[in-house]
Amino acid sequence: MASSDSFVIYIRSSRDFNFAVLASSDDDISSLKKKAEAQHLALFPQNGRIVAQAIKIMHLGKVCSLPDNMPVRCLFDVDVDVDVDVDGDNKGIRLLFMDAVVLPPDSPQTHMHVLDNSGDPS
Repeated sequence: MASSDSFVIYIRSSRDFNFAVLASSDDDISSLKKKAEAQHLALFPQNGRIVAQAIKIMHLGKVCSLPDNMPVRCLFDVDVDVDVDVDGDNKGIRLLFMDAVVLPPDSPQTHMHVLDNSGDPS
């Protein structure tokens, strides 16, 4: 079950997969990448596993890469154009962009972060 400080982040990936991830105020970009990798596998198992190489955000009309140690809550605390998608629509939506690569089917599981039943990255 989602905690009271949970919120939805929508992800548009470089592999043409669009999906949502449940995040919390404790998440940083690194943990968000792990959640996105696991969520992608749960939603699109036929497409295989991915590795999130970068998470980016639209800021002042430019796409900016985010460091792994940046808290996710910081992205949405300020009133900038992060709540507007690239088409200028959908105000209020938390949209991030993810550069991802698809792993070959025979890649070892150790390259992938997996969520356990509690929803926490392992």
